[in-house]
Amino acid sequence: MNFNRLLMVSLHIAQKFLYDFTICNYRLAIIGGVSNFELNKLEKKFLEDIDFQIFFDEKLVQFYYKHFKHFMSISSV
Repeated sequence: MNFNRLLMVSLHIAQKFLYDFTICNYRLAIIGGVSNFELNKLEKKFLEDIDFQIFFDEKLVQFYYKHFKHFMSISSV
């Protein structure tokens, strides 16, 4: 799975988790330049890889945010 596909499928799953009405897989596949079948496979594989744990607690998000900010501050020097 390349970065573009990973980004597409992770954002789509996040959107499905947060909102009641989302873009359907068929339309996203057209926009993303993949087949609907491939998008479904990518979504299934991504969810399996994260053990279907799509909810993260606030402490975990803050942990990664803190490390991301630190990384960005030292990489921009």
